[in-house]
Amino acid sequence: MQFPIDIIFINGNKVVAIFQKVPISLNGNLPVYTTKTKADKVLEINAGLTNKYGIKIGDLVKFIK
Repeated sequence: MQFPIDIIFINGNKVVAIFQKVPISLNGNLPVYTTKTKADKVLEINAGLTNKYGIKIGDLVKFIK
């Protein structure tokens, strides 16, 4: 990855965890990000967008095909 991201963990249709402003790796060693709550989906977005759009744990997610 070449830029910082926010990582959103989702279970079903609910946000269960968020890691904000995850930095890029300068040495190739990336940490593993996990949650205490079960998640069946992960959404990675540009860093800062969770704050910009007010995304919070507990928010519902709607998937449009």
